[in-house]
Amino acid sequence: MQCGFMVFRRYPSSESDWRGFAQLLKETRAKLGPEGTVTMAFYPDTRQEKIISILRLSKYVDLFHSMSYDKVPGKHSTLALAKQTVSNWEAESLPKARLCLGIPFYARHIETGDAKTYEDIHRNYHPLSPKKNGVGKYYYNGVKMIAHKTKYAVKEGLGGMMIWELGQDIPPTSKESLLVAISSVVNPRAAKEAISVDADNNGDDGSHNDIATDNANHQDEL
Repeated sequence: MQCGFMVFRRYPSSESDWRGFAQLLKETRAKLGPEGTVTMAFYPDTRQEKIISILRLSKYVDLFHSMSYDKVPGKHSTLALAKQTVSNWEAESLPKARLCLGIPFYARHIETGDAKTYEDIHRNYHPLSPKKNGVGKYYYNGVKMIAHKTKYAVKEGLGGMMIWELGQDIPPTSKESLLVAISSVVNPRAAKEAISVDADNNGDDGSHNDIATDNANHQDEL
C-alpha cells in the first residue's frame, strides 16, 4: 500500500518558521521512505519559489501544488497567471516535472473576492458557453480555459494539475464539467465514455450543443 502526505501550510511568518517547515518535510520523507509521496501547496508569488529553492525542498517533496488562483481584486485565475507561475518556477531553476498547476473550480467576484462554486454558477446561469469565463462580475475558468491550461501544462512538461476542489464541479456526465475538460486533453476516450453514460440512459447532460448559447453578460477572457 502506498502512503502519501500533503502539506498545506499558509503564511510561515519567519525564517525559523520556514526552516522548521523544511525539517518537518525532511522527517516526513525519511519516515515514508521512497515509496511514499509528499506534496505541498504554495502561492506563486516569487518569494515562496525562492524559499523553496534556498531550502532545497525538492529533496523531500515529490509534487508542488501551485495555488494559481485567488488573485483579487481582478480576474483571479487567468492564463497569464498560469504562465507566470511556470516562469517564476523556472527562474529559480526548480524542476518543472515536480510542479502541478493549480486551477479553481469556483468563481470569485472581481471586486469583492466573494466566491461561488462552478456548480452554483452552472445552476444559475445554464447554459454556459465553453468559451466564456464569467457571469456578471464573477470570474471563473470555463471549459475552454481549463482545457487550454491543461494543454499548457502538458506542453511545459509539468507534473500535473491540482484542482481546488473537485466537489465544486458538476457531474462528469456533462460536457460542461470542468473535470471532463481536463480529461478531454489527457484521456479523450475516458471523457467520451463518462459523457456517454448519461446519454445511454436517455439523460440530459446539460449541453445540447458543443458550444452553448452565449450570454451577453459572460466574460470571454484567456
